[in-house]
Amino acid sequence: MSFHVQGSERKADGYYEDSEYSAKYFNGKIQYYIDDTSDISFGTEYSKRKKDSHGTVGGATEAATNPESIFDGDMDSRDYTRMYDVELLKAFATYSKDFENNSNLLVNGYVYTDDTYYWSSPQTRGATGALGTYTDEDYTTNNFYEQTQAGLKTEYRTSSESFATLLGLDLRDNVYKNKTTNRVTYKTSTAGWAPIYYEGDTKSQDKTNENVYAIYGEYKHQLNDKLSATLNLRYDTIKLDYLNQLTDLKLKKDFNVYSYRVGTNYDLNDKQTLFANYSTGFRAPTISQLFAGDVSAWGNTESNPDLKEEQSRNYEIGTRGYLNTMFYEASIFRLDRKEFIMKTSGNYGGSTSTFTDMWDNIGGARHEGIELALNDNITKDLSYNIAYTYLRAKYTDYKNFAIDLDGNPDTTTLSFFDVTGNYIPRTPKHTLNVLFDYKITPKLTLSPEINYKASYFADDLNQIKIDNVTTLNLLATYKTKLNSYDLTLFARVDNVFDKFYYNTARSSGDRNDDGAFNAEDLSITVNEGRKYTAGLALKF
Repeated sequence: MSFHVQGSERKADGYYEDSEYSAKYFNGKIQYYIDDTSDISFGTEYSKRKKDSHGTVGGATEAATNPESIFDGDMDSRDYTRMYDVELLKAFATYSKDFENNSNLLVNGYVYTDDTYYWSSPQTRGATGALGTYTDEDYTTNNFYEQTQAGLKTEYRTSSESFATLLGLDLRDNVYKNKTTNRVTYKTSTAGWAPIYYEGDTKSQDKTNENVYAIYGEYKHQLNDKLSATLNLRYDTIKLDYLNQLTDLKLKKDFNVYSYRVGTNYDLNDKQTLFANYSTGFRAPTISQLFAGDVSAWGNTESNPDLKEEQSRNYEIGTRGYLNTMFYEASIFRLDRKEFIMKTSGNYGGSTSTFTDMWDNIGGARHEGIELALNDNITKDLSYNIAYTYLRAKYTDYKNFAIDLDGNPDTTTLSFFDVTGNYIPRTPKHTLNVLFDYKITPKLTLSPEINYKASYFADDLNQIKIDNVTTLNLLATYKTKLNSYDLTLFARVDNVFDKFYYNTARSSGDRNDDGAFNAEDLSITVNEGRKYTAGLALKF
């Protein structure tokens, strides 16, 4: 079952959701109808994998000389985390029922689980707190993480020639469990006040329950032959319950938030349409932000139970349609984030024995730009899709970025900067994706893909810039039948020309404590180079 309506509209960040209607452009006219199908479906997926490292290295030199983060005797070559053991399970059931009054009931239930174990925190100090020399097997912490997300979502839809409505419920029961134990005995400092962590002891153990109860609705109306309007409203109740299983500390916090969207479409003619949308969204604080001083075993971060939800406002205006046979969509957007949740010492700010910080609604940001999408058939067997985004993302309020530049690994002296007006890290101005599909035979398709990402800053001070990169990927797909089942075989080559570049690069402080803030302070994940993938999918 699917509901089709002309156009698609942007979602705001947070829990805000629209009706998840499919987008379909049909001769410049809005079409309201419900497919005449109903069924029950089930699905499940299980995976288990082991991975030694994410391949993160410290500094540009290490990235160039040891991009795979292989231990070479230098303690800085060790990844911060490694030895991942992950089990994932996904299961769902969907029920769909059509009724004679052109309405439909959809019910979907799901359970997702994630059990992850890994090492963290490379060891640098021993039982006395003195700095020492260690190997790639010396890590201080075992991490056990268990996540269960269970939910039920139901929607009732109805429609006529001039309107369509939807009423939905979204119920979620999420449980997050964390446990850490000490792999070795160590102290974090030679100072007398520094605690000793003994091998085998449980360092932390907690559980957070997150329950979401949401009701939402949508109304779409054809005002006349050319103009239609949409109104969407959602109300969320979020309940957070935290339990420290070592101290029996219990913490609770509830949020009640509404969000909405209004939109309109106007048909200029049979092939071109103008659209405009305004939507709101939010991001609720986490337990670790609300009660940082209570749930954290270290640092000097205070609790702030009065922390409010971060708010977002999204504006969009654009056009879509056909130029001859080419379909296009172009839009201008602006997303404003207010009551931005960050530390009083900045997103990555620290604390000292004399300075305490806390999470507060003290920041702001603006994302604005242009999006363009084009697709067409060049010939009967060759088509293309082009997606381009121009993005300017800046902080509108960020007065206290804190960074330790004293060059001493045993002390923390914070320097503060006002970075309001700076570009948000890792947000390139230009991104471009070009995809071609060439049908060599009716069953075999070759798909070259070109990706371009412009340069960007890796840090809030906008002092460390990462170069632009262009890469080529290649995908071959072969579709056939195996008895009555659909069989798909595929082979993919990523980064065909084996280019050296960073997948991610970030920095928030003087990592190597040399008193200078530069590319040697980056935390970098280097692209693994040319990568080959092959597989198959069987649908039955």
